[in-house]
Amino acid sequence: MKNRILLLGVFLSVSSLFAQEIHVLSGEKNLQTVKKPLLQEPSIASIYQSRESDKFFPSKSYDVLAFTSYLPALFEYNDNAEELFYQKKIDYLQNEIEKDRYNFDIYVDGYAKTGKYISTQQLNIPNIQTGAFEESGIGTALNANKLLYDGKYHFVNHTYDVLNKRLADITAINTKEKLAVLGLSIYSNLYASQEKLRIFKDIYKEQEGMTLRISKGYDEGKNSALDNIDAYNGLLSLKRVILNQKYIHVHNENILKHSIKSKGEKPYKLFPEKINFELASLMDLQKQAIKGSSDIALESNRLKINQTEYLIEKRRYYPVVRFQSHIGYGTAQDSLYFKNFNSEGFSSYWEAGLTFKIPIYNSKDIILNKEKALNRVLKQKSTLSAKSREILLAVEDSYNSLQKYKYQKDILEQQVTLSSKKIIIAKEEYLIGKAEYRDYSNALTSYLNYCLQLVELEEDYTKEMYILGILTGKKELYE
Repeated sequence: MKNRILLLGVFLSVSSLFAQEIHVLSGEKNLQTVKKPLLQEPSIASIYQSRESDKFFPSKSYDVLAFTSYLPALFEYNDNAEELFYQKKIDYLQNEIEKDRYNFDIYVDGYAKTGKYISTQQLNIPNIQTGAFEESGIGTALNANKLLYDGKYHFVNHTYDVLNKRLADITAINTKEKLAVLGLSIYSNLYASQEKLRIFKDIYKEQEGMTLRISKGYDEGKNSALDNIDAYNGLLSLKRVILNQKYIHVHNENILKHSIKSKGEKPYKLFPEKINFELASLMDLQKQAIKGSSDIALESNRLKINQTEYLIEKRRYYPVVRFQSHIGYGTAQDSLYFKNFNSEGFSSYWEAGLTFKIPIYNSKDIILNKEKALNRVLKQKSTLSAKSREILLAVEDSYNSLQKYKYQKDILEQQVTLSSKKIIIAKEEYLIGKAEYRDYSNALTSYLNYCLQLVELEEDYTKEMYILGILTGKKELYE
C-alpha cells in the first residue's frame, strides 16, 4: 500500500516521459489549385498505436490520441477550417476581379432602323434638298474595346495585387492561429478531465482499502463506530465526485470529437501535450512579437492598402486612355420600310482608334476624396499603433504568467510529495492507535486537492506557453 501511494504521487511527473513534441507539418496547400478533401473519418490514432503507447495504455477499448495528430485533423475537418479555406480562395478571386477592368470588352451589337426626316425650315442653299428625306438601314458589328491606362493602372496590376493576396494569406494565418489556440483549449480540457478522473479513481481505491480495514477492525471491536461511519461516508463522497467527473469527461470528449467530426465509438486516451521552445528575455520576446505577430501584420498590411488608395486618389487627374474598335456589315437605302433593299447594297465597314480624357474637375470631387483617403490612412496608423501596444502588453502578461506558474508548480510538487508522505504516516499511526482517523482523512483530502491543482496548473502553463508562441509568430507550433 505504501508503494502504491508513492507511485500515485509521482505519476504526473512520469507522464512527461511519453509526451510527444510538436512536429512541423507539410507546407500550406495552394488554395488556388487544391480541391477541398471530402469529409471522412480521420485516421488520427494510427501513428501512435506503437509498442511504446501499448506499454503505457495496454487496453484496446479506446483510441490513443496526441495533440500533434489532433491539430492536423482539426485544420482539415473543422467547420471553421473549411470556412477559412473558401474565404482565402474568395479573397484571391476578388483580387482578380479588380484587375479585370483592364481586360478586353468584346461584344456584338446590331441595328435595324427606318425613318422619315422632315425639315422644319426652308434652306436657301444651292444643291441642298429640302422637305422630306427617307432612310432605312440594317447591320451588325463586332466591337473590341479596352481600357489601356488610367491613374489606377499600376497599383491594380502590381501594388494591389501583392497587398491583397498578402492580406488574404495573413488573414488565413491569423484565423488558423486562433483555431489552433481553440483546439489546444479543447484538447487540454479533455486531458485535464482524464487526469482528474484517474486521480479520483486512485484515491477511491486507497479509500476503499482503508474503509475495508476499518470495517474489519470495527467488527473485531478495535475501531470506533464513528471511524467506521466516516470511512464509509468518505467512500460515498468519492463515488459522487467520480460520477460527476465522468460526466464532465464525456462532455469534453464529445466537444473534441465534434471539433474534428470524429465518428469513432471508442473513447480517447490522450497523451499530454508538450509545447517546448526557448523562453527568451521579455525584451527579445516583444521584438519577436513585433516582427512575427499576425495581428500586427494584418493591421500593417491594411495600412499599406490605405496608403495605396490615397496615392490612387492623388492620381485621379491622370489621363484615361481607351482603345475602341469595331468591324461590321450592313447597308442603308433612301427608302422607307426597307422597300428597296437588295444584296448589292450591303457592304462591310471597320474602325479603330484611341480616345483619351484628362479630368480637370468632376462631380466626384477629387480633392474631397483625397482628403477622405488621407483620413483613412491616419486612422489606420492609429489602429496599428494600438494593436502593437496591445500585443506587447499581451506578451508581457503571458511572460509574467509563465514565471508565476513555474514558481507555483515548484511549490505544488513539494506539497504533493509532503502530503503523500503524510498519508503514509497518518495511516501507519492510526493503525497502531497513535493518530485519529480524521488525521488520515485530512491528509488524503489535502493530497487529492494538491494533485488536482497540479493538473490544472500544468495545463494552464501549457496553454499560456502556446499563446506566447502564437503571439511571437512561432508557426512551427501549428504547421
